Formats: sequence, C-alpha cells, structure tokens
Amino acid sequence: MWRATINKLSDVGWKYLVFQKSKGRFSLIRISDSRVKGQISNGVAIEQLMSQRNDFVNQQSGLTYMESNYGYYGLIDLIPNVFNVHRVAYIIRDGRGWVQSHHNWGEAYGKGRLRSIFAHTWPKANDLPGDPYFEKWEKMTRFEKLCWAWNKLNGYALYTISKNPNAQLFLFENIFISKDKYDHLTEFVDFLSERHKGGRNLDLSGRLERKVHHSDQKFPDWSGWSNEQKRIFYEHCGDLMSNLSYEL
Repeated sequence: MWRATINKLSDVGWKYLVFQKSKGRFSLIRISDSRVKGQISNGVAIEQLMSQRNDFVNQQSGLTYMESNYGYYGLIDLIPNVFNVHRVAYIIRDGRGWVQSHHNWGEAYGKGRLRSIFAHTWPKANDLPGDPYFEKWEKMTRFEKLCWAWNKLNGYALYTISKNPNAQLFLFENIFISKDKYDHLTEFVDFLSERHKGGRNLDLSGRLERKVHHSDQKFPDWSGWSNEQKRIFYEHCGDLMSNLSYEL
C-alpha cells in the first residue's frame, strides 16, 4: 500500500504536491476559480493550463491517459487550445443530493482558519462583483452557500461544455442510481474510450456495486429539510434543476 502511494506521489512530484500546491501554483481548480472570478483572461488561463499539465502528461506512459479532476470545471471550453485530441465527460448530480453530501462530508465553506490557508477554498459570491448575493454572503448559512455553489459552479461548467464539441454532460443519478444504470455506464465509457476497438470488450458488470465512499447521514435528505431550506434551495437552484429535467 505504501509503495503504491509513494509511486503515485512521485508521478506528480513531491515538490509540486507539497510546496507549489499549497501556494496555489499547482492546482487546476485554482485556475478555474480564477477564471470564474474574472481574475485572469482566457489567454492567461490557457497558458497556465498548458504549463501546469505539460510535465504531468509527458510523464505518463502510453499514448492515452485519463484523469478524473473536477478542477477542469471552468476550463472545458479552453481545453481544445491545449489538448488537440481529447474527450471531456462532466457528471452533474441532483443539487439536493450534492448539498446533502457536502454538508455531511467535506469542509466546503466550513474550513477552520489553518486549513483554509493551505486547502482549496471554493469561490464565494463576494468574490464576484455584480453577483446578486455579493452583499449577503457573509450572513448566509453554510447550507445556503452550498446551494449557491451548486448553481454557480455547475452553471459555469455547463456554459463551457456548450463551447466544446468534445465535451458531454452526464447525470450522476442515471449512472449510479437508475434501474438501467449499466446502460448509462456503458454510454459513459463508450464516449470516453474505444473499448470495442480491436475486438476488446471491457466487462463493466459489478463495477457500480464497489462503493468507494459513503458519507454519514447527519444532515438529512430533501424529505427532512425545513420549508425554509426548500425555499432557499429553490431560489438558488430551481432554474438549473428545471433545465436539467430534475423534478422538485
């Protein structure tokens, strides 16, 4: 286990992982965040993405590599300027489940002072002049901040997806919860790969039963939310939920 962990760390490099990432210089998500906040131009974002990913990609063996990295959420439309051949699958989850999960696991908008210095901090409404919640942010509850984030960050990602013909949206519930989830998983894998090329046929059976993480249930699901919480969620997320065909 330790050897595998050390090998993974060495793929990235201790210097980059420990020092530069803590300073915000080795993180895709910080590039996305900076673009969402309007702090960098498209040209600068492209240059930073190319510089940030160049060494990492060149260290990978083989002609193709795949990564799961939410840090691309604000860069999907710019990826063609960096990767000539690519496919991007963006998975979005029902906002109600996303807010519940983040309330129960993780520290988005709830980090302690020390951790907030070294760990990633999501964009905030008061980072965005003109945002309707700019003045209200400091008085908003963590619950409402998470509702804001689901709408704002996914809304931005969907805009960037619309500008990249090699990007496609997938719904979390279709792949992991629906009765025909393996059909959707097959569609997802086929979009990202050429698993049938050369007669290969990757067996996907049982893959969705191998849970990696399950958060506790201290914060309830939608049925346990107060009327005020449901009102706040609808205020922030109602339009995007409707556009994605989620029923409220």
